Amino acid sequence: ARFRDHVRWARDLATRVEAHPRLVLVAPTVFPLVSLAHVEGPEATRALVAACDATDDVAVTPSELAGGPYLRISVGQTSTTAAHVERVWQVILDAA
Repeated sequence: ARFRDHVRWARDLATRVEAHPRLVLVAPTVFPLVSLAHVEGPEATRALVAACDATDDVAVTPSELAGGPYLRISVGQTSTTAAHVERVWQVILDAA
């Protein structure tokens, strides 16, 4: 049941990213992993990562694909709750 929750929360987050005018998914959301970037380019994407890193409670993984940065959000930790996903979304919204 926990894994199904994680997949559902990741898909919900991906849907929010797709609906946001300044964010884009850079890969399909497979299992509980969401990969996204800022449409304004590398610096704006790195600013999203920095905003997440500046918090005490949000962790994302900065990555690069074809020379362009993006961030990965894994919703797979056993202790992850819907509130954690909501928190990371709020940090991204504030920084986007």
